[in-house]
Amino acid sequence: MVLFYLRLLTCFVAILTLSCTESPGIPHPTDRLHFPGALAADPNGDYLYVVSSNFDLRYRGGAVTAIDLNTHRLIEQGVIGIGDFGGQLVLYEPPPDGDDSTPRLVGYLPSRSEGRLYWFEVNGGQADAPLRLGCNEEGPTEGGGIQECDNSHRVGRVERKRLPFDDQNLDEDARASLAGRPVSMSVGLDAVGTMIYPGIGDLEDHLIITNPRTGRVSAFHIQGGMPMSPSTPGAPAHDDDFDDSVLSRPGQPVFLENRVVSGGAYDLALSPSDGLVYTTNRFAGLVVPLELNAHPDPAGLPRTWTEIAIGDPFAIPSSGTASDHGRSMLFSLSGNLAYLSYRNPSGVVVIDTSLDSTGKRRNKVLGSIGVGAGPARLAAAKSGQDGRELLYVVCFGAEQIWVVDPALLTVVDIIDLPGGPFDLAIVDNPERGRFRAYVSMFELEAVAVIDLDRESPFYHQVIAYIRGGHEGGVQ
Repeated sequence: MVLFYLRLLTCFVAILTLSCTESPGIPHPTDRLHFPGALAADPNGDYLYVVSSNFDLRYRGGAVTAIDLNTHRLIEQGVIGIGDFGGQLVLYEPPPDGDDSTPRLVGYLPSRSEGRLYWFEVNGGQADAPLRLGCNEEGPTEGGGIQECDNSHRVGRVERKRLPFDDQNLDEDARASLAGRPVSMSVGLDAVGTMIYPGIGDLEDHLIITNPRTGRVSAFHIQGGMPMSPSTPGAPAHDDDFDDSVLSRPGQPVFLENRVVSGGAYDLALSPSDGLVYTTNRFAGLVVPLELNAHPDPAGLPRTWTEIAIGDPFAIPSSGTASDHGRSMLFSLSGNLAYLSYRNPSGVVVIDTSLDSTGKRRNKVLGSIGVGAGPARLAAAKSGQDGRELLYVVCFGAEQIWVVDPALLTVVDIIDLPGGPFDLAIVDNPERGRFRAYVSMFELEAVAVIDLDRESPFYHQVIAYIRGGHEGGVQ
């Protein structure tokens, strides 16, 4: 437990240091992982994207590295440079529009040390086309090496015009004093949570980001076709330069909303039943539901604006004096239950989110399942007996993955993972015979591979480590 809190203190000091310290000019190598954190699996099940941090300030910044899951090798042309310490990585599949320039995937990653959103395009990786990551309009770096992202692939602070819903809670005098003033929006230092909000109703696809330091939740339009400032990438066009605006490409983020929700806003979960977004809170025993609403342009211009409306918060019971509370959240497939990894005390909280007789969500805590120290990321897989859904909980402090049966409210297995387990992604690819969990190992500078096939003799065991360099993966 002492080691756990020392790790937390080290991480906190490092993030503060990264916010005000320049890194040396050495680019991040393309053949290794370095203090890996966030990761995400390609929907095709053949690739994994891993975020390396610049935790010790050894390099110019961190990196996103693609790994071929068929060979466990790092793809050197699949590496892009990012800020020193990234938040959560999320992938988006733009809708097909018949344009060959539309990327197969787009990745989004907030830089906690820079206060900016990085985004990159993924092409190839199918049939005989090699996988390529891109975040620079000039293309790959000459002579190979890491590709640094240009300004068009980084969004930090922008302005947009003031809209009616911005001032709805202000009195008349305050509204009058702000009339005509633009709204300044920023990703902010320590932004961490990410989620893709699929188009629902009048809304198109959006990227949602949380920032626990500022308590703000940001919304970006990502479906393409949004009028954008000709001079500021990621900024919506102003009325006076609308005729000169450029339309965003599919996957290109355009910053539309930046709303204070609650200090400590950390992770996001989308209810599959009605599109409500729940935000967890790192600093308090609190969950806040959000609703995204579309509004027409008040000047009659051909575009819509996105409002983040705050619902009724509800409390999560806490014990002790710890100041670290909610982390990751998942909904059940029905949307009637939500699972929250919680640190005060350590456990997985089960929440009834079904509707009562009046049509209002119950948002009632049903119980908590105790797990190891430092629970963080959650993932679900139908890897239990007879295909039952199980939850996999990364416990950084305990250096374990705790496996929970949410229907029985019980722990069914514990997988030891010494070396700083940080994030995990599930890959279920029947065509490849691949049903595995991939866990980033922060201290080992590796990715652990865990077998999830219940019929395998290695079920719930580590079967390989992917390290990069000359070590590769050990089967």
